[in-house]
Amino acid sequence: MAVKSDDLIDGQTYDTDPYTGTYMNVSNVVHRKIVCYGYGGCKIGTKTYGEYVTDVLFEDIDILDGIRGLVIDGVDTALIKNNVFKDIRIEKVSSLLVSINIDVRDIFWRTALGLCTISNTLISNVRCDLKKDIYLVGTDHSWITNPEHPAYGSTNYVDGVYFYDLYIYENKITNFNDPNASFKTNNYVRNIFFY
Repeated sequence: MAVKSDDLIDGQTYDTDPYTGTYMNVSNVVHRKIVCYGYGGCKIGTKTYGEYVTDVLFEDIDILDGIRGLVIDGVDTALIKNNVFKDIRIEKVSSLLVSINIDVRDIFWRTALGLCTISNTLISNVRCDLKKDIYLVGTDHSWITNPEHPAYGSTNYVDGVYFYDLYIYENKITNFNDPNASFKTNNYVRNIFFY
């Protein structure tokens, strides 16, 4: 299957308006043998309302062109866990190779609660011949000053990202300081492992 769209292959958790609509939980979804080009590559979110997005598999995928490659935008309310990006080839992205984030300040076109937690993400056998940023960002919501806001005072982590056989320019990435990779993280990311 070939796909071209704004968000190429994604899991989103509501079927109508995010504030008045019906929320869906997403679980046990498989995306396999897909060739894609466009904006978001393999993506979970941005609309992550509901209780959970779990056990989503992206496997045997070619990203020919896009802005971002592997993406989890956890900016609403769901627990996002046990998701897998496996056997993926990325030919070209213009911005981010990997983006796993809970930074609601990136969402400028709508209100986002920022109460997601992202945990246990597996990135396995991913290959690309370009050096773009790998963006892993959680949030502490210190910028929210209204105590009535649902996210006031909360801390939301990206917790547990497992890189097995991530190759950039045929070089296996083994740590944050690898000269072939460019990692952008903050203090709300923990338990990142390389194998």
